Amino acid sequence: MVMLVNIASSIIATNQMNLMTTIYGEFNGDEFGVAMVSMDYNGDGYDDLIVMSKYWNATGVLGAYYPGKLYFYWGGPDGLGNTPGFVIEGQSHTQFAHWMCNAGDMNGDGIEDLAITYSTDLVQYGTYKSIAIFLGKSTPQSAPDYVCTIPYTHVIPTYLGDVNGDGKSDLAFMGWHLSHRYSYFTYVWTDLQSDPVLLLNSGVYTVPIYLGGVGDVNGDGFDDAYLASPYNLSTFWSELLFGNASMSLSDSLLLTQSFVDGFPLVSPLGDINSDGYADFIGYTVWPNHYIWFGSTVLDSIPDLTLSLNSSDHDMHSFGRADDGYAVHGDLNGDGYDDFVCSDPRANDYNGQAGLWLGGTNVNATVDLVFNPPIDWQWHNFGHAKAVGDFNGDGYDDLALSCPRWMDGGFHDTGRIYVFSGNAQLADTTVANDDPVAPPVSVEDWRINVYPNPCSRYETELKVDLLGSAYAKDGSYTYRIYNVRGQLLKQEAISITELRDGSFRVSLEHIPTGIYLITINNESQVLISKKVAIY
Repeated sequence: MVMLVNIASSIIATNQMNLMTTIYGEFNGDEFGVAMVSMDYNGDGYDDLIVMSKYWNATGVLGAYYPGKLYFYWGGPDGLGNTPGFVIEGQSHTQFAHWMCNAGDMNGDGIEDLAITYSTDLVQYGTYKSIAIFLGKSTPQSAPDYVCTIPYTHVIPTYLGDVNGDGKSDLAFMGWHLSHRYSYFTYVWTDLQSDPVLLLNSGVYTVPIYLGGVGDVNGDGFDDAYLASPYNLSTFWSELLFGNASMSLSDSLLLTQSFVDGFPLVSPLGDINSDGYADFIGYTVWPNHYIWFGSTVLDSIPDLTLSLNSSDHDMHSFGRADDGYAVHGDLNGDGYDDFVCSDPRANDYNGQAGLWLGGTNVNATVDLVFNPPIDWQWHNFGHAKAVGDFNGDGYDDLALSCPRWMDGGFHDTGRIYVFSGNAQLADTTVANDDPVAPPVSVEDWRINVYPNPCSRYETELKVDLLGSAYAKDGSYTYRIYNVRGQLLKQEAISITELRDGSFRVSLEHIPTGIYLITINNESQVLISKKVAIY
């Protein structure tokens, strides 16, 4: 219990997650836990934990030769043990880079598969030109089932989901070529029996292209993806690409055109408000970390902005982590997905993680904070993380790694802490702090827009504020977006208009098309409605 108090401290005293097990690396400097993935790899109904040791070698001493090693910890009724049930030792120099992901079910056999950056070069150091696919199966094997080699220096796999609706998961590769002025590329691999398709190539731009899956955000049966691509030599835009059977990826929603700082990140969140639409989190301009709720009328305005960790003097937020942005699952078994973010650099490389609980009225306040144990400070706690139901009790569990590395050759053995899901986890901030959802119901923020549909010969729209929750002296604005999510018009709603219960919107310079009008209180979207102009 003393160890539990040291490891997991909460800003809400009633929330805790008990320590299931601690898993240890083999020797100092092996970076055990530099990457982790959760999946039911052997298809027995229990989630398993796959851990990478980047600098492992057979001598057991950190040295210049490090092929790396994968450890497979099988889930079961008693949870994860601290002894692996299966291992794969690298056979060539730096065979395993620290990039891997749960690729989903790529071959359609009902078992999840593993994708990992892989080197087939026995001589050249630091080149990771291939993606290896290890198919999940009841009897695992050491050799990959598929190896796809790309004519670039480095390549990283990212999970896409089933963007073309063929019943099999798809994979994206992002990478770069050092000899070509850091040019970047993105491939999409939808069929293991065919070659991947080059989606984008940035040429000589020094900003990366990124493509990652976010789930089915609009409920059309196709998984969707987040794309960040170059706009010029120093900036790029990000957009939501909607999946379809043809894989054209031409239907999209622009999220931002002004990203200028750092690397774009995105992670699926499952369905944190349980409305049937997938939600996702995106990092756009530091230090802002935004959440979008899935919807049939999704727009570019985020629904939540994550709160920063005020105790982190380095000004990194929970959203930033070197290996994995956010992981999700139902940790309290209430039917809502929850999610965990972390920052291994927080508090002078002590590291820290945070849990946000899903619910009908999800908010941006962290519900449980995880800190490293007192005897294991400065070990990059939370560098990698994974969520899965390792003991099959119906509650997802959480694994957080401490791979431990510091500049100047200061190394220790890595550790992984696995915490059990808990039915008692509760969001006690909803009643008093709900920055997104209306205080009572959507009905209290109703609006009526007419004429709708509207002829292009009309000069204005009339908007009636029908809900009972509008404060007569509040601060409200309306915004109009086109179908790409671009903001076309924004104006304040005056006190007089609020008291009259209606206002008018000029249609000057707005062409025919489909638009979204939203009513906002500061950054909160209270209600939205589609408007057609013909």
